[in-house]
Amino acid sequence: MRPTDSFGTEHVTATVVAVLIGLTTLWYGGNPPEVSAAISLLVWWAVALGLTGGILPRSPIARPALVAAGLFLLLAALTGVSFFWSNNEGLAFIKAIQWFLLGGVFVLALLVAVPGTARGWFGGITLGLGFIIVVGMLGRYFPGISDDAELARTLYGAAGRLSWPLGYWNAMAAAGALAAVGAIWFGANHPGRRWRALGFGFTPICFLALYLTSSRGAVIALIVGMALLFWMEPRRRRLAFAFGAGLAGGGILILIASRMHDLVHAKTGGSAGTEGLILLACTVVVVGASLWTRGHFEDRARNLRIKRPRPLVWALLGVALLVAVVASNPVEQVRTFVETPKLSEARTEDNQTTYHLLSASGNGRWQYWSAAFGGFKDEPLTGIGAGSFRDYYDHHRDTLLFGSHAHSLPLEILGEQGLAGFVLAAGFLGVVVGITRRRWKTRPAAGDADPGPYDYELFPPLVALVATGLVSFSLDWSSEFPALSAPVLLAMAVLVGPAMLRRGTGPEPVPTAFDPRPSGLSAPRLASAIGLIAVAGVVIYLSGLGFGSALYTEKSREAIKDEEYSKAIEYGEKAVAFAPWSSEATLQLAAGQELGGDLPGALNTLDDTVEQAPLDGAPWLARFRIYVKLQDLEHAYEAYAKAQELDPNAPFFQPADFFLPAD
Repeated sequence: MRPTDSFGTEHVTATVVAVLIGLTTLWYGGNPPEVSAAISLLVWWAVALGLTGGILPRSPIARPALVAAGLFLLLAALTGVSFFWSNNEGLAFIKAIQWFLLGGVFVLALLVAVPGTARGWFGGITLGLGFIIVVGMLGRYFPGISDDAELARTLYGAAGRLSWPLGYWNAMAAAGALAAVGAIWFGANHPGRRWRALGFGFTPICFLALYLTSSRGAVIALIVGMALLFWMEPRRRRLAFAFGAGLAGGGILILIASRMHDLVHAKTGGSAGTEGLILLACTVVVVGASLWTRGHFEDRARNLRIKRPRPLVWALLGVALLVAVVASNPVEQVRTFVETPKLSEARTEDNQTTYHLLSASGNGRWQYWSAAFGGFKDEPLTGIGAGSFRDYYDHHRDTLLFGSHAHSLPLEILGEQGLAGFVLAAGFLGVVVGITRRRWKTRPAAGDADPGPYDYELFPPLVALVATGLVSFSLDWSSEFPALSAPVLLAMAVLVGPAMLRRGTGPEPVPTAFDPRPSGLSAPRLASAIGLIAVAGVVIYLSGLGFGSALYTEKSREAIKDEEYSKAIEYGEKAVAFAPWSSEATLQLAAGQELGGDLPGALNTLDDTVEQAPLDGAPWLARFRIYVKLQDLEHAYEAYAKAQELDPNAPFFQPADFFLPAD
């Protein structure tokens, strides 16, 4: 198949991309290890089969784009190699699969793209992200179909914040910010009238979802993304109209929702059902009003002349901003952000969503970031190893606040993969930025009859979407959800790959490393293809092991919940057989053995767990329980002391009155 066939059309590409993102969404955004491994398996199978069968690549790929792909795969390889110095081998293995999954997404997007499909890719990304928001909002309109209420009861910081279907409120917020960028551009500049109406009407729902997540990081990310969009987009009046109308509609919905206590706090009883239906009706009215506004004022807004503010106006705005900053007491705001959260303090605010959104508390961000930077200082060149942050943080924390992630992708890379990983990540981003900038600079002047080789109108929204995602990933751990990180990488692949070329323009005027035309394969092209096939083979094998281990570990957990301990042991043994280095698998097997009555066997299994994760206090607490059951108090005391040494601030070691609300 060649670039001129129907597969490359806008609607087919958009549909395929949107469906794939939507399917990933239904499994918690691809975050569970077994789901990540399964997706990695499928992605790299597609790469391997496409290359060996001669189907891929479908268009010539410029060498700089493959350099970017190579840097990303080197980062994934470094993540895998760090298995050998990580303090948690099982988590390092999971992290390596996650990185190779994302690298596979980037590579596959380059291989399948054809010229003239950039709009289809961007449309599919926006529709897929919009699907996440639609599903999440259905959980509020119809309380009880989501698991937000369960999270609010069991997880610190949830407080009823919109989390379903991804299972994490800041991930949902990132999806809302990314979808908002796409919807606003669609509502302003898409050539299709129906597409413009869809984007225009959906924008207020994105703002409502952002409010319900109560994520300040996502708001910052959206501001950065929109600033870039306004800076790059020449049709700013249309953009301002779509953004202003969406913000107004979203503001109305937010004002209404903020008065609905049960709905905002993810209650399933009381008046939550009635509030959900009322909010749904209001959403329909607001969306209808937005569409009416677009239909009656769009043309006027496009022709509206807005005079540039005079220097005096800019000066007055600057003074007002300075006064606002001083009045906010920035020193106190910084102190509030960096202080250690006090979990024993009860929240009494009527609306915790609004309270959190307007507060300056870091909710432990500073502690997470400090721990990640501490790992970098301990091992500056290669880091402490992939997957090591959790146990490293537990060993050094001064708070009860649990943490498995650094809540910042750059800092987590710096801490776990060291300067080597950070340079590779920065190199990848630098190449993407460099290619994008070079392409963007070739845009023709206004009135030029030659449209140029690229689809220039898609640069602003794609760059804005990437910027929004990167800022969000820098302020939280939402990058570990493939349903979010994959769309950002797809946008990068579009910016640097053949999809950005106009249909019929021919090969890009730079050296190509991949060219499927029947002109023969040069040695570099052949080497690149063989190298990718080899990488695919290794990743497929490792992903299969990861999928089997994670799947049977989860099956063992479910068997324990059902009190079927013999099955729990059986599944645990299968999980260990797939990945004998996984502390998650061996710890789960030990739990089944302990509850099944095989206490000596559980102790033997925990010996492996301790070796695989030497800084993890969990296996030592398990040993403590088992020794108490065996009435071996001497070894029980030793296990207890070791667990306390590894994680002295774990809740298990705190006095009972510590958890009572402060007066």
